[in-house]
Amino acid sequence: MITVLLGTVIFIALPQYAARLVGQDAWITAHMASVWGILVVLTMVALGKRFPGYTMTGYLPLVIGKPLGAVLGLFYAAWFHFMGTAVLLEVTLFLSTVILPLTPFMVIVISLMGVVYYALRQGLEVWVRVNELLIGLILLSVILVVVLPYNYMDFRRLLPIGEYDLSALLEVSLKGGSLRGEVVMIGMFLPLLTCVKKVNRNMILTVVLVGVVLGAVEMAAVAVFGGANTANFDFTLFSLARIINIGTVFSRLEVLVVIMWVAASFVKICAFLYCSAVAAADSLGVKDHKFLLLPLVIFSIVFAGNMIISVDSVGEFVSSALVGLGLISFELGIPVLLLLIAIIRKKRQSAA
Repeated sequence: MITVLLGTVIFIALPQYAARLVGQDAWITAHMASVWGILVVLTMVALGKRFPGYTMTGYLPLVIGKPLGAVLGLFYAAWFHFMGTAVLLEVTLFLSTVILPLTPFMVIVISLMGVVYYALRQGLEVWVRVNELLIGLILLSVILVVVLPYNYMDFRRLLPIGEYDLSALLEVSLKGGSLRGEVVMIGMFLPLLTCVKKVNRNMILTVVLVGVVLGAVEMAAVAVFGGANTANFDFTLFSLARIINIGTVFSRLEVLVVIMWVAASFVKICAFLYCSAVAAADSLGVKDHKFLLLPLVIFSIVFAGNMIISVDSVGEFVSSALVGLGLISFELGIPVLLLLIAIIRKKRQSAA
């Protein structure tokens, strides 16, 4: 979940757009956004404990009835698929813009989705174990890129702290919260855990850790470039990496950023498409979800091939549509409503 929540956020979404709206106070909103993620965690774990052994889309019919539950489950399947495709577009945009400008867009899309499909077909444990191998590199890369440009940093650029009022900070935190709210997919994984006793604590720590990392990224970017310049960058962390040059030992660290970007995006796409396939199988009453993987992968490739996107369009999506599409609805709004209905109707049930 750390990989999913960090994923592409540190590259293309929050740092520059937060700086654009609240300048040097952008790092504060990263911590405020964690509150929304924690609310999602508490809601999903509470639902999971009321319906142990069921996925989120598995217990929907138990809470709101079979017809409506199946329909809502299909909406969740579509949302998971849409979010996975959005990540595919982001990573392909980055690679085709910065790294492989002469490579056709669709070559990158098909290559990446081919690996994703292979991993998903091998089963959940395979790509989760791959993530275990990658997570150390992902976190180490972020730490290095945040710390090593220290000789360019001027922390006076972070002053004055709290210049923007609470309403502006809250607005930006909602945008960040919609991305932190992706932790809602824990509802699809709870039945697979061998122990759920500490899942509340572990998931809250995950959300808080991601908030600390993103806050550090935003502080480093503002300290190096200033709030106004940070707002104008397309890929903030990549820009930080490019300026690192300590003697002849540490240089060209943007290569690490690219490795981290592709690795984290791979895991994130796998997670979303897995959730989409399982949600669709639950809603259709099918036991095995694997036969749905190929259609979902093909749909993602076709969708990506017919989208004309730019960095600005992705930013516009993150800063406007994603709040309503994600946090207010699928990530927090609907789960809270489901929990209230389950409590009022005193619904509890364990899977056989």
